[in-house]
Amino acid sequence: LTAASLAAFVGSVSWESAALDSIDTLKNPLDEDALASLVTLLKDSSVRSICGLSEGQTSAEFSNQKLGPMDCKMVAAEIEFGGRMASLMKLTLGSNPIGRYRSSHLGALGAAVSASGIVKLSQADCQLTAAGLSAFVGSVSWESAALDWMDILKNPIGEDALASLVTLLKDS
Repeated sequence: LTAASLAAFVGSVSWESAALDSIDTLKNPLDEDALASLVTLLKDSSVRSICGLSEGQTSAEFSNQKLGPMDCKMVAAEIEFGGRMASLMKLTLGSNPIGRYRSSHLGALGAAVSASGIVKLSQADCQLTAAGLSAFVGSVSWESAALDWMDILKNPIGEDALASLVTLLKDS
């Protein structure tokens, strides 16, 4: 799925009468503009999930899917969109290489998690570095976040980043 084929698909559907309520756009070569267009075009449609979630789903398991930065942004966009992720309490992103890229997608995810009902988040074995963890942690509004459990095992964050995280969490 490319940005052009996505635009053609979205433009060809009569959304007022469509019964389609969930699509899975993960692992497609979309850029930031295509994602923004997708969210805008689907906002008033019957589609409630761009990550393939079902009605009432309380847990999303995205482990070992080779998700990248844009996939992380798609998950964040869906959380903000308030679709099916609105009922999520547990989000598992483990064993995806989302930490080895620039950190803006992790900041977007942290901001989205802040405003959600997600209580448990796994980013285990995601190649999170100190910079990636800092981008995520720094973007979470800890005062309002429901998040009370995080799994960040098997990430090369280093002792200094871990100490900073422990201090931050003690104070929140």
